[in-house]
Amino acid sequence: MSKALCSLILLLLVFSSCTQKALGQNTQATNEVSSQSDLKAYILKESQEGGKFDFFTSIKGHEYDGLQVKPGIYAANISLAIYKWGKAVSDAGIKSLDEVYAIYSDYRKRPLNDREKAYLKKGFDGEL
Repeated sequence: MSKALCSLILLLLVFSSCTQKALGQNTQATNEVSSQSDLKAYILKESQEGGKFDFFTSIKGHEYDGLQVKPGIYAANISLAIYKWGKAVSDAGIKSLDEVYAIYSDYRKRPLNDREKAYLKKGFDGEL
C-alpha cells in the first residue's frame, strides 16, 4: 500500500473514533439528565427497609448506643446512620446539600432537626 492510502485510512479511523466518542458523550449527557430526574425516586425507594440506602433498620432498638468512630470520637448509631445515608446519596449523584436535605425530609415525612442537618452535611462532604 502506498503511504497516501495508509495515511487516508488512518485519518478515517481517527475521524470515525472521534465521531463515535462525541456521540457517546452526547448520549451519556442525555442519560445523566434523565438519571438526575429519576435519582430522587430511586433514593426514596432504596431508603425503604432492606434497600441500598437503608442504614436504619439494622440499628432499631439501639439508635442511641454509642460507637467509637475514631480514637476519641464517639457518636450514636443513629448519627452514624444519618452520616452514611448522606454519604451514600452524595455518592449516588446528588449534587447539592439542599437537595440532600429535601430528599431526607421527604423520606422521613417531617422537617429536619439540627442534628440531622449536621450529620447529613458531614456525610455529603465526606468529613469523617
